[in-house]
Amino acid sequence: QYAYLAPELLSDKDGEIPAFDPTKVDVFGLGTVLFYLIVGQPYRVEIDDEEMQVILERINNVHPDALNLIEGMLNPDPADRLTLQ
Repeated sequence: QYAYLAPELLSDKDGEIPAFDPTKVDVFGLGTVLFYLIVGQPYRVEIDDEEMQVILERINNVHPDALNLIEGMLNPDPADRLTLQ
């Protein structure tokens, strides 16, 4: 499944959208766009070994700072996710 929505938007058990920080949700969404631009395929939560190999080959020449940025933006925990500041 593709994961364009921040995990905190999907975590409510009662079918209601829980309280969330919209800027943190925006950062996650922008992280999925950046992932797509760098890797060339949509961000997915679950990937198989073949897809992982393709991703690893594509990011081989990507600067570590860019990879750290993506990792920070896609952090599933909003408290630890990068902010817009």
